[in-house]
Amino acid sequence: MNSTKDKDREHIAKLVRLMGSEHEGEATAALRKLQGALRQRGLNFNDLGHWITQPAPAATRTGPADHTACNRRANDLTRQNQQLTLSLREAQAQLAAAQTAAQKAEARVAQVTKEGEAVRRRGRRHWWAHGTSGALVCALAVLISVQSRTVPPPRPVATGPGSHQMATDDPRPAVPAKPRVPAKPMPAPTDAVLRRDREIADRTAYLYGSPGREETIDILLTPHTPVEVLAGDVVPGWMRVHVETEDGDKVGYVQAGRIGPRIAGAP
Repeated sequence: MNSTKDKDREHIAKLVRLMGSEHEGEATAALRKLQGALRQRGLNFNDLGHWITQPAPAATRTGPADHTACNRRANDLTRQNQQLTLSLREAQAQLAAAQTAAQKAEARVAQVTKEGEAVRRRGRRHWWAHGTSGALVCALAVLISVQSRTVPPPRPVATGPGSHQMATDDPRPAVPAKPRVPAKPMPAPTDAVLRRDREIADRTAYLYGSPGREETIDILLTPHTPVEVLAGDVVPGWMRVHVETEDGDKVGYVQAGRIGPRIAGAP
């Protein structure tokens, strides 16, 4: 009986499709055939419309339910959820690390800014000190220049043979200049030993070949180095000494303030 209903359905469906043909004769013939088929079954077009709008019967499952696909899908969703959870945790850890790095960077920037401000303040103080000193030096130079221009130097005037009087604006008679007295030559140092019980004091001292000339420095004498004073103050503030070193005996000049009496028991 179901097969008969299926055939009727197929036949009526075929006639309905033919009614939509572009050929008028074919569409009219399909309409007449559909009317005849409905009359044979005791039906009309109202019954056909009701049959079309009637919902199809629900399909019934005859065998046992198969949940394999559902279980597979549930497992896939569970794995995806676990992967998303792991990805979320990794993203949170990266975010925390980025925030920590940003905080460290901000602290470093603040420290560098503070150090820069300190350097700028020191630079301003340094500039102010040097600028003030430079201004004072310039003012002193200008003052000296002005004084030198306002007071003209005296000019020499020959008043007679051998005379060295200076012409000035002073109306008073010129006073004859005193004759120069030639300086006495300094006696040459001798090698006579004046004092033996002397040594370099608590500070180091340089042995000079010529007093006060740094280019003639020979060696550096350490504290408590024994020395022999060969002469007195050839130059004020200096003494000519004899020293025994690893390179041999040396003779030179040492500042007088660096030499003191030899301490008993010193090496």
